[in-house]
Amino acid sequence: MILDHIGVATNSIEQSVIAYEALGYKAGEIFTDKLQNVKLCFLKKNNNMQIELVEAIDNTSPVIKHLKKNGVSPYHTCYRVNNIKEKITELKKKSFIIISEPKKAIAFDYQYVCFLYHKNIGIIELLEVKE
Repeated sequence: MILDHIGVATNSIEQSVIAYEALGYKAGEIFTDKLQNVKLCFLKKNNNMQIELVEAIDNTSPVIKHLKKNGVSPYHTCYRVNNIKEKITELKKKSFIIISEPKKAIAFDYQYVCFLYHKNIGIIELLEVKE
């Protein structure tokens, strides 16, 4: 597993972009992923790891609960994997609970992503990348 990005839940991508740009990050395009029910924007600084800003598009969005409980804050850590189904099986044996079955994500050229939870680290995202 290779670390891909940190997801940050936000109430306003536009406002968060202004703050991150003050820290030297460059924002990519803001787009809507109706499959995930969120608006997204990736930020980069030099060649370092990316930050993904995640904003709810309605009250059924998966980030709503997180924002209500924690406000704007880190939401998940994303890891690249070669085989998402194998990795899910492996992690379930290590007390990870699947909270979102694999589905295609617009943000990653329709590669599969899923979300899991572990009580000691919170939410992780798996991103299947065929190499």
